[in-house]
Amino acid sequence: MHKELLYIPPSELHDYWFLVKPGLLEVKINSSAGWIEEDVYSSLRNGQSTLHIGFVDGEYSGFLVLSKQQGYDAMRLFVWCCYAKTEHDQIALFVDDLLAMARSIKARQITFGSK
Repeated sequence: MHKELLYIPPSELHDYWFLVKPGLLEVKINSSAGWIEEDVYSSLRNGQSTLHIGFVDGEYSGFLVLSKQQGYDAMRLFVWCCYAKTEHDQIALFVDDLLAMARSIKARQITFGSK
């Protein structure tokens, strides 16, 4: 199985939004979050969060929306939204990528905002 987690720069967000928006609606329905899709778009566009789209064997498998957060004692990598379009668990599939991203920002924790 070939897997890839592709970082989407803010300048390319519009090109991928058609993949992300339906998944965000599903994530929101399954959570008690107070955000709307436009909040996520704005955060991504302004560089406060990052979008990473997963592919398995060249097929879109889901996405992760990540944010860097300062905790009371250390930096954290916050998984704001996680969506799996396929049976592939995005966290399990890309755990090595998440750990590398956490290390790159000197985060000592990875926290989650979606189920």
